Amino acid sequence: MYDTIELTGKVIHGFKRGKKIGFPTANLELTNSNGSLPKHGVYASRVIVSNKTYIALTNIGLAKTFGATTPTVEPHILDFDNDIYGETLTVTLIQHLRGMIKFPSAVELIEQLTKDCLQIREFFNEKGSK
Repeated sequence: MYDTIELTGKVIHGFKRGKKIGFPTANLELTNSNGSLPKHGVYASRVIVSNKTYIALTNIGLAKTFGATTPTVEPHILDFDNDIYGETLTVTLIQHLRGMIKFPSAVELIEQLTKDCLQIREFFNEKGSK
């Protein structure tokens, strides 16, 4: 059994850096965090969008590769391509995969995100659930 953390927020416009490198994210303006965030890093997670559940890679913290100075919560919903700006999402963090890393280039970031997504798919396949 895993300890889970649930975050809820409205999808807002970000810098669209994830989309530019092939990993679009839903930037969340949290409504239930009281200003505190869980441990920064990358998580295997579930996201509820319009009453449907999807698996996701969720990044919490500073986008170090891009020199960010404000922490964000950004799920990349796997196999999902809908416009959800303005919608409220619930993100359940299932397992912390790794800490935040500053990558030397976008290419290396893309390589790691590809590995992270594969690891998340394997994790949920082993659990036998989506």
